[in-house]
Amino acid sequence: MALHQRQEDLAFLLKMVSAKPMGGAAANVNTDRELVLSGLPHCFASSKDARHAFQTEFASLARGYLEKLEHTAAEQVAAADTNEAEAKQELDTALAEIIQINNGLEASNADVAEKKVEHEKAHDLLKNAQRQMKDAETELDVIKDQMDTIRADSAKACSALEGPFLMLKEGGWGDEEMLDGCVQAITDHFEERGKVEPTLLAATPVALRTQPSERGDFDNFVIESLTNIFNEDAESAAARLAQGAPDEAQASAEARGFWALAEVLCSRAQESAAVLAEAEKASNDAGSSHENAKRKATECETLLASRSNKKVGRVSYRDHVSSALASYERLMLDEYVEEVPVAPAAEASTPVEEAASDDVHVKDAQVVDVVAAKTADVEADALRSSELGA
Repeated sequence: MALHQRQEDLAFLLKMVSAKPMGGAAANVNTDRELVLSGLPHCFASSKDARHAFQTEFASLARGYLEKLEHTAAEQVAAADTNEAEAKQELDTALAEIIQINNGLEASNADVAEKKVEHEKAHDLLKNAQRQMKDAETELDVIKDQMDTIRADSAKACSALEGPFLMLKEGGWGDEEMLDGCVQAITDHFEERGKVEPTLLAATPVALRTQPSERGDFDNFVIESLTNIFNEDAESAAARLAQGAPDEAQASAEARGFWALAEVLCSRAQESAAVLAEAEKASNDAGSSHENAKRKATECETLLASRSNKKVGRVSYRDHVSSALASYERLMLDEYVEEVPVAPAAEASTPVEEAASDDVHVKDAQVVDVVAAKTADVEADALRSSELGA
């Protein structure tokens, strides 16, 4: 049992020495490692009391090498702790940033919803004003058409009265051609006007062609009747224009008012559209920032996992170095105890006891062979130990 434990300690010690030092320790101890590795199997091949000076010297060199590894491993664990803490802090900061940006995103989305409602209201008000403006303009057009018709009829009557009719009434035509043209104009006017007695309309050309001095009572009656019709038409037109003027002015004012209102509401709708677009851009920017923050948090989580795994490797390596030093101490003290049954004390050595003593030396010599056989697998196991900190 003791021999087996001794062999295991030496094999483990060889593994740690054979393994490539982790991290920055390689440059510092690589030369010592090769030297220690070459002599380590022989340092503990003999019992403590039978060791030679060179064995003790190599053992001391091995201890120094292991202490360097232990110091470097402790530094690497401390650095791994710092790196892990920094990664945790970065992750906490990234998660806090996500919360902050998410709050901003929610506020931006709420602002977009509010601005959208405001824009829809402004758009509805504009559409209503435009509809009212269109109705007012339609009503104004109807009134204007009516008033324009009255003005046109009045102007036409005044033109006929003050032009050809007055000339014919006073007998001031110059020749027959002019007379014919003026008579035809007055006749056409009353035919278009309508509501003229047929007898009066039939007598009109004759009365108008007669000179004032040659007109009889009937001719004068016709002329007077025509004059009265012209005057009545003028008075009626004036009355209708006067009556329709307020309605025309009111309709015009309403049309202008709704036009002005539509212009104001159009400007407000454009402003609300611009505000909504700005709010939507802010929301989109916040959404992009939120996605970037989530990606950053994922990167921080990956970094933390990597550094935590690296720390596990560093701690494992440090513990292996500590275990190797413990193995070294046991090998140096050579306090491996073989559990044997207790025998009665005897004053003199027996041949069996002498044989047992010789067997101990044989077993000590066998350690070198056993360790040498095990070192064939040392590099493979050492590689695994090295990868713990990779």
